[in-house]
Amino acid sequence: MRPGRLPSGYRVYAEPDVETVRRIRSLLTAGLSTTVIAKVLPCVTEDGGFLAPTCAETRADLAAESGRIAAAIEELERSRRLLDAIVSGQPVRAGNGR
Repeated sequence: MRPGRLPSGYRVYAEPDVETVRRIRSLLTAGLSTTVIAKVLPCVTEDGGFLAPTCAETRADLAAESGRIAAAIEELERSRRLLDAIVSGQPVRAGNGR
């Protein structure tokens, strides 16, 4: 984005810039890193208020990110179960979980 500047130094953004920021914020909220967002942003459009990938490679990249997030969730759930067991006084093997 290259916003214009007022004489006071304030930046002036065009509507397309605002839309780009909305897309970036949505992708950040979805759990994507700024590196991934920079890669996929050119191939993401808004369709009826929803983001949609427009390139086959972007679909694959987003699917891979979804898999990464799912794996992280599974690991967090294992950690929570282990912690719950420790808190409740259940036997737990050190280093291996249960």
